Amino acid sequence: MNISQYLDATFLKTEKSHGLDTVTIQNEIDKLVEDAVTYNCKAVMVRPEWVAYCKNLLDKKESNVLVGTVIGFPEGTYTEEEKISEARLAIDNGADELDFVLNYPAFLNGKYDVIQSEFKSCTEVSINNEKTIKWIIETAALTEKQTEELCLLISQWALPFEGKYNQIFVKSSTGFFITENNAPNGATPDKIKIMLEACPLLPIKASGGISDLHTAEKYIQMGVKRLGTSSHTKICQEYLAKSKSE
Repeated sequence: MNISQYLDATFLKTEKSHGLDTVTIQNEIDKLVEDAVTYNCKAVMVRPEWVAYCKNLLDKKESNVLVGTVIGFPEGTYTEEEKISEARLAIDNGADELDFVLNYPAFLNGKYDVIQSEFKSCTEVSINNEKTIKWIIETAALTEKQTEELCLLISQWALPFEGKYNQIFVKSSTGFFITENNAPNGATPDKIKIMLEACPLLPIKASGGISDLHTAEKYIQMGVKRLGTSSHTKICQEYLAKSKSE
């Protein structure tokens, strides 16, 4: 197992969300790309406004690391048209992978027609442009029963895309959801288990709270195909150290 090929090296902080200035963000993204190339991560995951910048850096390094971005992030409540527009711009700027935040508030309000429509149209845009799409369902906002129900719906809606299932991920979390009482806002083993069982045809991405090799390996052993983490460098270093000692 090459741990780095499971990792989406992630930096999604903004001036608004974390009080960072543009120079600081650019420095962080430079480091993100440098480390992702050094450790041969699968992808870097950045905000849409940084896609072209990252693509240019990676092209100069002649790297195979992919560029991923987030769409409708982090609330998921963008309209279908807004999500498609944001996705098309990201594709034009060089994005290889698109992590859409599903309109989970609409799901919670019983508006299944809204999420089914956006799933179909946004997945079509991604697949038709030969991109990988990942649907973030924000498990921290859902009960176990709701997580299962939503994943079963996604599995059903994905059926017309036969032959492209490996390009349609279901992803746990944005990492930006605010929970009550300090509860985990990212991936948890219980929710990931539900996702794996309810979406047997689609690959699963765990994200949020994955900060060490032990946690990363646990999810991979469960069957997860991709991990979103800002601790990519630490995880890769722990993996290399472990490999040398075995």
